[in-house]
Parts: sequence; structure tokens; C-alpha cells
Amino acid sequence: MFSGEMLTGIILASGKFFVSIKVEEKMRIGYSTKIGMDIRMDSYEFLEITQRSFQALGIKTVIKKKEGKHRPRPILRIRGAETLNTVRALIVFNGARSINHDESLGTFFEMLDIILNKGHRTLKGIEQILILKGELNGPNDNE
Repeated sequence: MFSGEMLTGIILASGKFFVSIKVEEKMRIGYSTKIGMDIRMDSYEFLEITQRSFQALGIKTVIKKKEGKHRPRPILRIRGAETLNTVRALIVFNGARSINHDESLGTFFEMLDIILNKGHRTLKGIEQILILKGELNGPNDNE
């Protein structure tokens, strides 16, 4: 199993954090949000060890041998604001200096805070997330 420091390194080196917003007419405000992190590697065995290490820390993950039909590499997925808040605590505990140097991770954590505080359930919160996503992704990314 990996130590907390090693997991932090894996997250900072290979983790892809995302927040997506889509139109969802069933929702009260007409939008739904999804927040998560993916780690892709060529080695399924490496991701299995990573998954066991996360689970030992109480971080729920899902691992797939194949991401999809056109993406044959294995993927480890972490979903949900509360779970990602635990990931943040791990990163802060083991690598706080890295966060200060990674503006995109700081922006992601701002969006995480909005979701943790239920701001994504208001139009104002959705607008804040969209502004932060614009800062994070630039003008050409529509996700």
C-alpha cells in the first residue's frame, strides 16, 4: 500500500479534477452538477494498489479495467463532494506547498467549497462555478 505522501504525489501528478454542469429539467433550478477526480494509468495493478490505499484512508473509489470503448486504459474514479473534501484534507496534510503553487487546484477547491455549502443548488452558485470554470479552462472549453 502507498503512504499518504505517495498518494498525494499520485493525485498531484496524475489526478484530473473536474466539475461539470448540465441542463437538467428535473432539478429545481434546471441544472445538475457533478464533481470528481479521475486517475488514468497504464497499469491496472498500480491502480488496484492505489485504490486499496485510498480505501484504507476511508476514501471510496471505483476502478475500471477499461475506461470505455475508445479508451482502453484503466481508470480510478473518485466522485462526490464529501469524498473529495477528504482527498483535499489528504493533500493539505501531505503537500500544502504544492497547492499554493497550483492555481488550478486552488480554483477546483473553490468550486468544491461552493458545492459543499450547497451553493450549487442556487443560480448564483451555478454562476460562481461557471465563472471559476472559465478561469480554470479558458474560453474554449465548454465542459
